Amino acid sequence: MTGPEPTTQGQSQARRPITRSRDGCLTCRKRKIKCDLGKPECERCIKYSVKCIYFKKPATSSKRALRPAPASSSRRTPNERSVEANEDRSSSESPSSFPLMPAPVPDIQQSTSVMSSTTTSAPHNPPKFVGWQTALEALGPVDRLLAVCRNTRMASFFLQPSTPPSFLQAFFPSFEDLQCFHHCVTYSFSIIVVTEDHNPWVERVAPLFMTSGQDDGRSSGAALKMSMLYMGAVHLSYLQGRDGNSTASMNTRTLALGYRKDCLRLLRLLSGKQPPTCDAAFLSACALTLTADLLGANPRWRELMRIVKGAIEGNGGMDMIICFSAYVDPAIKCAVESLVNLSMLATFSAGIDNCILSSGLKDEIGRPIWWTMLVEAETIQSGLTRFEELCGISRSLVSLYATLSSFLITIEDSSQIDPTRADQIESDWNLWLITEGAVEMDERVKAGSMAFWQAGKISILRKIRKASRSDDSVQTAAMAILEICASVGDKVEYMNWPMIIACSTFTDPISRDTARAQLKLFVSQCCYEIEVIQMVCEEMWSRMDEGEDEQACGWVEILLESGLPVLLG
Repeated sequence: MTGPEPTTQGQSQARRPITRSRDGCLTCRKRKIKCDLGKPECERCIKYSVKCIYFKKPATSSKRALRPAPASSSRRTPNERSVEANEDRSSSESPSSFPLMPAPVPDIQQSTSVMSSTTTSAPHNPPKFVGWQTALEALGPVDRLLAVCRNTRMASFFLQPSTPPSFLQAFFPSFEDLQCFHHCVTYSFSIIVVTEDHNPWVERVAPLFMTSGQDDGRSSGAALKMSMLYMGAVHLSYLQGRDGNSTASMNTRTLALGYRKDCLRLLRLLSGKQPPTCDAAFLSACALTLTADLLGANPRWRELMRIVKGAIEGNGGMDMIICFSAYVDPAIKCAVESLVNLSMLATFSAGIDNCILSSGLKDEIGRPIWWTMLVEAETIQSGLTRFEELCGISRSLVSLYATLSSFLITIEDSSQIDPTRADQIESDWNLWLITEGAVEMDERVKAGSMAFWQAGKISILRKIRKASRSDDSVQTAAMAILEICASVGDKVEYMNWPMIIACSTFTDPISRDTARAQLKLFVSQCCYEIEVIQMVCEEMWSRMDEGEDEQACGWVEILLESGLPVLLG
């Protein structure tokens, strides 16, 4: 989703204008982005693998703001219902083509058709709907969940807003629970990965709540279920507020905090066992709850990070969890790598070393052996999502950052810097650009890695080499980050913290206005956290103008003094 075009005069000339056309396809118009008017399919629809429909509204109709999925199709306009019904007729396969016997993983094309046919009913064509419903019911509950929820694309959500399928009511008898869960798996999961194809949160993690002892209400599966409810509620409340429904937003936000409370109660119980529970559902619940804390700007994330680290240590460390098995569980890999990314963001946000990459046995060049094992597993085991596809950053650069951040924290309160160690860290950082920086072929991963690398370069220059904000190298790196962030389009996941580091160097009005304009573009693609980030940047600039010292102008102190010590990312 791309937000409205900022009108700030200092906006970078390189950024393409965000405008809309009356002749654009329905998907682009619903997402409020410019359509290239390509026929028969525009580039956006090709990118997100959705049906491209061109529909010309009457001249008197007005543009309608994006909003979350309505409770029923009756809330949509007659034109929208007509277009969606046409899409349903044109894209669905015949009922006989859907497998009537359970399959381990439903085919993606079949799954897409099932979602469009079973969750957006067409009143004028009930026989087809009944046929699809019958075919869906023939599957087991896990396969049905996958069939309905695999189409988790932002564009698809706005093209075909849907109501939850009836079979999920057996797991979520409460309407509020059902709504939040359905929102999580059909939309929220798409905004926490940079590559939405074969999303591991949907394909590998979501079904675990039905297969990890959920019935007793005290299992890791139950905790995972509550974490998904929490994430769905946080995201839905933000969209409701952005749509102007403040009452619904407040009610859903309250519901989200209730889910979080229940989830933490279970996670404390499970982590207190001897040994602590540390299966795929538990680790996934921790990762999703921390992610929801980030999206919801919840300052009470530190206990959960301690629970994660305690459970890992209580099971002998990540070496025991990852290394001593011939098979890497895809769900565990997804959860662990997300926790690595989140722990890195926790280190950045709090100025305290939280990164779980700092633990475990190391290889000859200082990398955790279990981290290297995950790389090797990607090459020999099918069905594993690459770390880069999950987080949009090169795995090798993350390892370097763990070393860099640990060193920066060590020297924070010290007047002495080990010059040999400092030289080695800077050399390794610069060498990465030469040996690894040009290898990645995926453009989004390359962009995320380069923004990450430039942010690290600024940290080295400012904190190790003591360069001023106005230093040419610092300013060049900061402006490079702005240009990269302007190039990534809809997938801005985890790009906020390079933006903060870049903003921490800007002293002139033009650069600040350019940064403000870029953050405005992030608003419609993020959640509550973007409001905190905007506040932090404005406060940094205000303190810099007042002449306050480096620590006072830093985001860690600003968050603490503002009473919002949240996760940034």
